Amino acid sequence: MDSWEEKFDEVVEFRQSLTSETDRGCALMAAAYLDSEIGKLLDKYFVSNNKVKEEILGNSRPLGTFSAKIDIAYLLGFIGPKAHRDLHLIRKIRNDFGHVPTPMDFNDQSMAARCREFYHDAFDNSIPPRQKFTRVVLGVLAVLHSELLRANTIEESKDLNIDDETKERHRKLLKILEGNADA
Repeated sequence: MDSWEEKFDEVVEFRQSLTSETDRGCALMAAAYLDSEIGKLLDKYFVSNNKVKEEILGNSRPLGTFSAKIDIAYLLGFIGPKAHRDLHLIRKIRNDFGHVPTPMDFNDQSMAARCREFYHDAFDNSIPPRQKFTRVVLGVLAVLHSELLRANTIEESKDLNIDDETKERHRKLLKILEGNADA
């Protein structure tokens, strides 16, 4: 992974890009970025086999959705229950903005209510919902980046090397177990 300094610069640039976005664009971009960062975190804990990773993490694959990535990150202990919940709230907000064709913003009653449920913000609920949303995105992102910086890429396990003598002993044992001791 990048150094803390490189990651910090990336996050600052990401945060600044949210400022010029509409509320819809902010929600969609924030969720996409978090989805990507969770994917990077999971990738650190998988062996280097891009074909198998794509079969699992690719679009329309078992772990390819934002929801599945959030859940697997939680189940593997990379994020705690509050980050898990906040990420799902961010995902739901993204879905609302992405699937509702009518104009909406963070001040809509349902959006504001979801934003009040967030945990990863040090401020009270008196700040505007969009500001709370972006602060929580950055808070959860800090959790993911902390885990990413601690992560060590794992090596692929090695298969046992079974020599010819061991194979022959196993064949004899199987014959005995199958009742073919004479065969």
